[in-house]
Amino acid sequence: MLAFTPDAALAIRQLMASKGADGVRIHAGTRRFARANAPSMHLELVYGPPVEDVVFEAEGARLYVDAETMKVLDDKLIHADVTGEEPRFELFRWREEAPVEAARPAPHAA
Repeated sequence: MLAFTPDAALAIRQLMASKGADGVRIHAGTRRFARANAPSMHLELVYGPPVEDVVFEAEGARLYVDAETMKVLDDKLIHADVTGEEPRFELFRWREEAPVEAARPAPHAA
C-alpha cells in the first residue's frame, strides 16, 4: 500500500498552500532521467481531482495518483527532505528501505 511520511505530508501541504492547489498529482514518467531500479516520477499541482485518480489524504495533505502510476507505487513510501528551500521527494520500498521515521500508510479517501 502507498504511504507517505510526515515530512512528505508537510511538503505536500506547503506546495498546496503556496499555489492554492487542491492537491498534488504524482504520475510515472519515462525512465530517461530515473536512477537505476527506480521509477521516474513527476509531480504537479492540481486544482481539482482528476476523475480517474485515486485520492490519498493524511495530515491535511492530498495526493492524487492515476491507475497506471498506482501499479508502480503500490509498495512504496514517499518521503521528503524539507530542510532546503524546496522539498526533495524520494521513493522507498515500503517494508525494505523505509527510513526510520516512516509514517503509517496514508489512508485512501474516495
